[in-house]
Amino acid sequence: MVIVVSSLVELGESLAPEGVSSVLCAGYASAFGRPFLRERRLARGELLGAIPMASKTLIFVYGSLKRGARHHGQLAGAEFVGSSRSAPGYRLVRYSEGYPALVRASGEDGAVRGELYRVDAEQLGRLDAFEECPTLYQRELIELEDGSSAAAYVIFAEQARGLPSLESYDGQDGASGQLGRADSPR
Repeated sequence: MVIVVSSLVELGESLAPEGVSSVLCAGYASAFGRPFLRERRLARGELLGAIPMASKTLIFVYGSLKRGARHHGQLAGAEFVGSSRSAPGYRLVRYSEGYPALVRASGEDGAVRGELYRVDAEQLGRLDAFEECPTLYQRELIELEDGSSAAAYVIFAEQARGLPSLESYDGQDGASGQLGRADSPR
């Protein structure tokens, strides 16, 4: 038997009922994001409220939050997981004050280099405030090159119309990204 909940708070500190083998937690990655579904297999007699499904969030950063970049201090206390790349179909654009923004780019085969971190709910709240989410950026799940997914701060394709593409971003200041080849003067 499987229990489906929209929040682990619903479960409380009760014991798993006899015959329950899994708990599925369903929700949304953000107000504009995609649905997610996480499963946790239970040991016999396990406390349901002790399930740490949403205790840490994997987040993909690609700009001024990367190691050595201007705003990396915003990730103080976060666990560095490693370098990563988005799956094909994403690109960077020069956005607000020259900072980069990640945007889905249907039909494109480019991928964006970045870093992965694990953050707790408090750190995620601070990052949301720093990134002015959901006003300036939206947080949603993106697909990574290895087929897994992580949260990332993105903008919608409509917001990216007319913005120059960035081939890379060194993260030191808002104007330091290099324009992509298609946007470079000839």
